[in-house]
Amino acid sequence: RTAFPYRRSLLVEADDAAQGFPQLQEALRHLVAPTQVAKGGLAVLFSGQGSQRAGMGLELLEGAEPGFEVFRRTYGELLAACDQQLQGSLREVIRTGRELDETRYAQPALFCLEVALFRQWQAWGFRPRVLL
Repeated sequence: RTAFPYRRSLLVEADDAAQGFPQLQEALRHLVAPTQVAKGGLAVLFSGQGSQRAGMGLELLEGAEPGFEVFRRTYGELLAACDQQLQGSLREVIRTGRELDETRYAQPALFCLEVALFRQWQAWGFRPRVLL
């Protein structure tokens, strides 16, 4: 995956697509039947291998910013649990990026980060309708 300096996303209501984004509407028509569209729902996607990055989540984990206590606790606990299985420091692999592209480190590293982020969002009151 290319390491772009920025990533973009687009959130469009189905009705807006019909008015302002005709190409998007046409593309969506082939993906989702109109009866399957639900309004007001939040979906969370856990990204897969290839999205891992050296240092991911460590600034929040090691910081002291208020409001991220759930993230820090969860990420720390999950990293420690993985360390026992990996017989080494997953945090150090994340910090240096060495071997982070290997599946044995990439998968647990992404799992730890994504679950910690998800738990933090839950602590803030977000309740997704779908978790992918």
